[in-house]
Amino acid sequence: MVFFLRGVTDQSQDGMVRATKLQDLRQAWHTQLTQARISALALRLADALFSAPIITIPQAQRLLQVTYRSAQMNVQRLVQAGILQLAGEASYGRTCIATEIMNIIRDKDQPA
Repeated sequence: MVFFLRGVTDQSQDGMVRATKLQDLRQAWHTQLTQARISALALRLADALFSAPIITIPQAQRLLQVTYRSAQMNVQRLVQAGILQLAGEASYGRTCIATEIMNIIRDKDQPA
């Protein structure tokens, strides 16, 4: 029974640490994007990455309810800001990944 309770405690603490890291990352992105005077749409898109850290332009278009071109420009702004990274070499149908979020989820070398 003690072994089980230790496991639950450890998992709870790990979840709290990850949640705190994600909250800190969200705040850092908001500060960065606000200081760079990035549009409110890009801020909405950045927030949405915490629910789905892998996104395509058509997904961004549906999420933001904007034209393809507008979604493309907002995704590009997040790529330029270092929030999103392009996955693969394809010139069409690109997928973008919020690697910092993925690293926190996977617990890869994230500072406390």
